[in-house]
Amino acid sequence: MILAEAAQIIAEVGSDALKMNALAQRCGISIGSLYQHFRDKGAVLSSIAERYHAATRDCIDEALDKATEWQAFANGFAGLIDDYYGMFLAEPVIRDVWSGIAADKQLQALELRSSRENGAHLARHILRVTPDADPDAVQEAAFFVMALGESVMRFAILCPPEEGHLHVARYSEMALAELARAAGVPINPANRRSSAE
Repeated sequence: MILAEAAQIIAEVGSDALKMNALAQRCGISIGSLYQHFRDKGAVLSSIAERYHAATRDCIDEALDKATEWQAFANGFAGLIDDYYGMFLAEPVIRDVWSGIAADKQLQALELRSSRENGAHLARHILRVTPDADPDAVQEAAFFVMALGESVMRFAILCPPEEGHLHVARYSEMALAELARAAGVPINPANRRSSAE
């Protein structure tokens, strides 16, 4: 309930205007009770961000679980990136929290940890469809791709949507090329999203 109310406040006025007193009042609890759950505003924002990071891992699985060869993986990955950008566009709370990450050391540490976790998650899917790939190379590339993806999304949401879509599509192409290189898959047009998608 507390995080849902915090998200509603952020959607209405932004995370900068989120105050612990106002959040406690909105939740119908004392400020002391609120501090028993969250030590400060940063902890509230971190918890909201962690929920989105967990949702990202679920999205990775949903997009890539059925892939049994590289082309299916490439199509699923490109769709995943499109969906991720769509989530940023549709959710004012995630836009606000992700925009604030660059200025908050606690959220930066969370983003780094989440990029490592999401990279490991992505690497497992890559190694499933390319079992002969070097696991270390795949893990390193997957972490880099996921970490860079966070920055790309923050940049893209600053742009008009049409321009943002172009940047996200370019990132998706670059990311797939890097993942293919690490997995030992020849880089050619067939490694990109199929034209039928």
